[in-house]
Amino acid sequence: MQNEATIWDAIFAREGIVFSHPHEDVLHLADMLLQHGAVRVLDVGCGSGRHVLSLCQRGLTVYGIDSAPTGIALTQQRLQEAGCQRISARAIFLKACLLPTLVSMPCSLSR
Repeated sequence: MQNEATIWDAIFAREGIVFSHPHEDVLHLADMLLQHGAVRVLDVGCGSGRHVLSLCQRGLTVYGIDSAPTGIALTQQRLQEAGCQRISARAIFLKACLLPTLVSMPCSLSR
């Protein structure tokens, strides 16, 4: 049985950019973050970069994490083609090899 990372990597290799336009809610969230002075955003499961690109173009520093190397490569290519490195934003990509472990860890919030 294939794990989810392998499945998504195969999808990105076969289909290329799977989701091309950012979700409307992410655009609203980006506006709210900017209004409150946010400068950095973490996109967990960035895939082929639809939100990383959009947030980067809005001037945020974006960290994209995905377990599918092909998705990361597509995101980097999209950023380069859009010229995002020339504006006041950057993207750093991390291979999410520990993500399944982190997601399954119990956590609690204290006030």
